[in-house]
Amino acid sequence: MWKRLAERLLLPAISVLLLAGCSSDDDTPESLLRQSIDLIQQYAEERNLGDLMEFVSTDYQDAQGRGWKDIRALAQLQFIQNPKIHTLKRVNLLRLDDDNHASVRILVAIAGRPIDNASALSGLRAELIRFDLEFQYNVRWQITGATWKRAEASEFLN
Repeated sequence: MWKRLAERLLLPAISVLLLAGCSSDDDTPESLLRQSIDLIQQYAEERNLGDLMEFVSTDYQDAQGRGWKDIRALAQLQFIQNPKIHTLKRVNLLRLDDDNHASVRILVAIAGRPIDNASALSGLRAELIRFDLEFQYNVRWQITGATWKRAEASEFLN
């Protein structure tokens, strides 16, 4: 009986592990970066500070002198001020400098209710931000630097 039970559980488990171990087109640096960006968006909407900060390098430094702790405090403040976070993102630029470094420009709309699409922005009170992010790959893609400024709704439509 135990042998049959083990076979029934073990064979599917081995199959899943083998399939997961096979490389695919989804393992390219660009696709992994895009997946990371999607996770960053998901964790921000879930207000999951711990998982969100896994995507910010402990070596983070920006032109304003902010480091990892400062970015964590800014994210925490957003979560305190906004009990519900819904976002709409548009990646305007994704440039891989090599397999381990990338620059990304992302437009992000942040609102307290769902944002169906860019044309809905005119009817919402949303914060519109253009982020220029520097990423480095070290086990996962992490943000090493950023600048941001207000964006215009028209930028989401272009």
